[in-house]
Amino acid sequence: MAGVKKAIVQLWDVGGSSKFQAGWPAVALDADGIIYVFNPEVKGAEKELLLWYKNFALDQTQLDNDNNFKKRVTDNHSLIFAHHSTVPVVAVGDDAIPPMPKQLQGIRALQTSLDYQSDNFKEAFDTLVEQIVVSRLTAEEDELLLKQRESGPTPRLMR
Repeated sequence: MAGVKKAIVQLWDVGGSSKFQAGWPAVALDADGIIYVFNPEVKGAEKELLLWYKNFALDQTQLDNDNNFKKRVTDNHSLIFAHHSTVPVVAVGDDAIPPMPKQLQGIRALQTSLDYQSDNFKEAFDTLVEQIVVSRLTAEEDELLLKQRESGPTPRLMR
């Protein structure tokens, strides 16, 4: 986007706790983007990401042409943060992010920490927001043009 623009972002932290799972559909309904956060130090935590993906990124009430659940939020409107709240014991660098389940491999994954050097998650967040804003603006413009075409020819002034 040309120039610096501001966007208001509303973040919902559902904490991943299944005790709030009944409210997840309401949060997911109009989501434009998703940031999945997990602790890579917890063995198997990436499997829990799959549960979140199915509940937030997929619309389980609609099927696509291949009989798969329709995507509510696309992969390029999502990020995965492998977040370390303490100095990592398991790994840093290239091995810090465990292999993702097949369904999540199209989503950019970053190593994050507030306490030590990590990937530039602030820049990744800004890029994510920019992609979502551009996508929404484009969709709104396309919808407006479609409505104009459907309403018939526009009257022209004759001289």
